[in-house]
Amino acid sequence: MTQYHSASGAQVRLLCPADLTRVLELAHLAGWTQTESDILRMLEYAPAGCFGAELPASTAQPAG
Repeated sequence: MTQYHSASGAQVRLLCPADLTRVLELAHLAGWTQTESDILRMLEYAPAGCFGAELPASTAQPAG
């Protein structure tokens, strides 16, 4: 899987179905109304266009 690194140390990578729980958590925190099936459909429709960012491995936290 291709990963990109930013100057802040965050890693940007393609999302996959294993990321579903975190995607839904962030969506709800942002006030979005997407459901599990909406997110899965998005990942199926555009798998190369769904990205996530994570802070360095030492923190193991999603950045967005």
